[in-house]
Amino acid sequence: MTVVIILLLFMYVYTVKGEHFARAPCAKKELYYGLVLAFYDIADRIIDYIIVKPIASPYLRWHRLLYSNRQLSFYLNLTLAKSLTIFFLALSLILDAYLFNAPLELYFSVIGLMSLLTALPILKVKRAYDEACHSIMKELPAFIQQMALLIKAGSNARQSVDTIYRYAKVGTGLHTLLAHVYFEHERGNDFFQSFSILNEFIHHKSIHHLSLLMGQVKRAGVHQFSNQLVELAELIMEERKTYVRMISEQLSTKLLAPMMISMVTILSLLIYPVMTQLN
Repeated sequence: MTVVIILLLFMYVYTVKGEHFARAPCAKKELYYGLVLAFYDIADRIIDYIIVKPIASPYLRWHRLLYSNRQLSFYLNLTLAKSLTIFFLALSLILDAYLFNAPLELYFSVIGLMSLLTALPILKVKRAYDEACHSIMKELPAFIQQMALLIKAGSNARQSVDTIYRYAKVGTGLHTLLAHVYFEHERGNDFFQSFSILNEFIHHKSIHHLSLLMGQVKRAGVHQFSNQLVELAELIMEERKTYVRMISEQLSTKLLAPMMISMVTILSLLIYPVMTQLN
């Protein structure tokens, strides 16, 4: 039954969906041929229903940071379609087990394994989001300091951001972050007010402070604005030092359990031969 379902899905994809997805913008064809495409329309309907729900806000936030705004809906559906592919394959395996009167343990094994695999595409996006956030927060103090130096050198705030973005390496956290700002500006929003959109991607007080500071750039003088940028960079660096210190303190506490286990093991190896000889 599984083989029949797979063959039918492949026939459906290559005959009905192949040409449409092959023309998808900025996409590799390998992603669109296979079982995933058969569930893309289902994922599209599910996304339209749940995207307005509060439970879907983290799912939307992860994709909004990682992918271009022009391709956001496509990647939202694609991630969910991958999960649906694994889910329906698991369902077909369960039906196979039922037809062949498989033991009950096999049902629980398939359900447990496929539940983990079904969540894997979403967890992969979550991990990529966490890595992107870590990269952004790591590069943020340098960006703020560079902007302050350029302003003190004679550039205005907009020129300094343009210069930094022009020389930022594609794929870095800073380039990804500023790309969203430029996209919002292209849609007709004020350039510095567009920094407020960053709060929707990353819920961090440093990003919030930066967006507030950028929103006040027109009301603040150049000298005052550059000093505020330096103060913000120093504040972020102090927060990072505090975070590293806290992690190091927690690490020493977490190492106590492995140390105690190793000590008990060593003592057991030493005491057991002695106890054997005494007996």
